[in-house]
Amino acid sequence: MEDESVNDPPYLYDPEMVAAMVPKHPDTDTKRLRVTRSQSSLKIVIPNPRLYGDSYRPQTGYEIASMPKYSIDEIEAHNVRKQGEQLSLEFHIKDLQKEQQGLHASALLLQNTLENLQAANSMTNTAVNSLQQQFESFRTEEEELNLKIISLRQILEGLQRTHSTTSALEERIQQLESENGDLINTATSLQKQAFKNIEKGGWAPKEALPDNLIRETFWNLQEHIRLWSRKYGAEAVSEQNDLQEETGNDIVRDLREGGNGSQGYIYTDIFHPFFPFTPDPVRTTPDLPTPAQLDRIYRDMRLVNVSKAHLWRSETLRNLFFQIRYSGQQAAEHLMAKLLSGHARYLCKLDFDLGSGEAELQNIGKKAVDLAQSLWTQREFLVIGIQKKFPVFKSSCIIMIAHRLHHLDDEDERLDGKKVLLCVQPAIIAKGNQDAEDYDKIKGWAKVTMFLDETDGCNGP
Repeated sequence: MEDESVNDPPYLYDPEMVAAMVPKHPDTDTKRLRVTRSQSSLKIVIPNPRLYGDSYRPQTGYEIASMPKYSIDEIEAHNVRKQGEQLSLEFHIKDLQKEQQGLHASALLLQNTLENLQAANSMTNTAVNSLQQQFESFRTEEEELNLKIISLRQILEGLQRTHSTTSALEERIQQLESENGDLINTATSLQKQAFKNIEKGGWAPKEALPDNLIRETFWNLQEHIRLWSRKYGAEAVSEQNDLQEETGNDIVRDLREGGNGSQGYIYTDIFHPFFPFTPDPVRTTPDLPTPAQLDRIYRDMRLVNVSKAHLWRSETLRNLFFQIRYSGQQAAEHLMAKLLSGHARYLCKLDFDLGSGEAELQNIGKKAVDLAQSLWTQREFLVIGIQKKFPVFKSSCIIMIAHRLHHLDDEDERLDGKKVLLCVQPAIIAKGNQDAEDYDKIKGWAKVTMFLDETDGCNGP
């Protein structure tokens, strides 16, 4: 194999340097060594190879003077060749310059990559910061939306309540319009009747009260009585420890007959047409006729002419309305005081406050006097329906109602035909009209409230 030479001058190869690369031997003539090199190899020709045998491993750790960019550590490999009596050592050296250039290019690439990564990281951080800001913005918007939703819900609830109130008001307005229409019709009818009576020289009636207003007034009066009973009444008669059997029987008899109870006093006494003429117990010489005297005349007149009898009663009470009103209220006060001094006191609580209880009951009596007097000045005839007139219960009757303790629904016929034990509130029935006619026709102004005997096994028709 021919030696591969370069154009470098021979003096570049220092014999001492070459000798350092060859194992030490006493017979070695380093000056006879012939060294050649190429771009990537270094060849040393040893003229006497017998001195070294068939293998050779170069020394390390020596800097080659002619090629300062190489070191022995950078020799990749070496080949040992025999050519006759000569031994050629060929070393393959790394091209560090190219490798350095490659490494430099790689370093530049890595640096560019690093810069790109840093730029990407900066962009990522910027994007993250932007996303965080957007997230905070979205969260703020969400909180604002939640507040708006809560506000809208409150507004919606308010609108629903307003709608409910508006619906109720609309219904009430329709009811009032209907009532107003009824009042206008009533006023027109009264006006026509008044002109008609005036032309005939007859009686001009006082303004008639609408039936629905009369029913509402009766209901209010009964509600006052019920509330008074709840406030001052005993839970049970057994609370009265000193109550004797005979007295208890008297109380039951009075209740059954509608006598001395508050309802009985009000509806049997105060609602008598001539109750305001009750003599004042303080006076010894009454100035007016007694209720009994007037009632006898009234009853006799009805036997002769019903229409004229009711006209007379209405005219008399209307003309004396203001004169007898005060005496009627005075009579009611005495009547309520008499009620509390009788058997009714046993139906009150043991700690009954006589002062306030009597005052409230007298106020109820005055309201009843005013209502009764207003109704008796009309030409309708009032009938007070008590227990004797209603022996059994019938749900279809328009003037009957079972007490709330029986828990009957509308049109519930379970207790039809049951015996009536007690009427806690009498029926108020009106006959006739403002023309003093049709006294065979009736209309109910207040229903009779009944306690029934649910143990009664016989149901009537």
